[in-house]
Amino acid sequence: MLVNEDFFKMLFPNKKIIERKPDINYESNNIIFKNFIIFGYQGSGKTTTVNALGYYANKKYGKDNVNCAVSENGDLDLLLRWGLKPVLVNILFADNVTLRPLEKETLMRYFRIRHLFKQRYNLSNGYILSLISLHRFHSVPVELRTTIDGIIIKDSSLNPYDRSVLKRFIGQDFLDFLEEIYLERDSRPELKRYSIFISKGVSGLISLPLVKENYLRDVLDLKTLLKEGHHSVME
Repeated sequence: MLVNEDFFKMLFPNKKIIERKPDINYESNNIIFKNFIIFGYQGSGKTTTVNALGYYANKKYGKDNVNCAVSENGDLDLLLRWGLKPVLVNILFADNVTLRPLEKETLMRYFRIRHLFKQRYNLSNGYILSLISLHRFHSVPVELRTTIDGIIIKDSSLNPYDRSVLKRFIGQDFLDFLEEIYLERDSRPELKRYSIFISKGVSGLISLPLVKENYLRDVLDLKTLLKEGHHSVME
């Protein structure tokens, strides 16, 4: 079942919802934060998927209202330091997170990103969409596996543990579908547009276009930035 419409409604709230201010006399933090895992091996189309989401966000909210940042090496600290901008919608993509050790303290800082955004920019409204890429569930900290709003699955796995997790999430039929398109993906790149999406309210097949323009701003290595004389947004 194709669930594109419900998928986009979940990922991209109405602008009025993001800008809504409660009728109260005290200051509040109305920043919305959603965190999704993207599961898949290299070449499965994870970056292509996130770039398509960047395209949809720009189309819905306007180019000046959207920032899309990616850390290719999965460094959540770099995303916290360099990824955010004082705009209505921030999309943060941490690719290849399982290729580096992930400390609980880093996750704790990352999951407090709503408060960081408010402190840094003195803004009480906004939407932060987090997309964290994994190629395994085994050995990933529990805090990351449980603090999620949904999973976008690009690939199956031969690892017995990961395979059992995926099967519990999506069932055998969807696993078989992912393995069928895996065999054809190299010769038919258009198949990278397909994913399985699982959340509390929406589950099923999604199909995102292959967008030609790049919407992702790469967060460079911190040493490179400092060497080139850039200043931290936290200063």
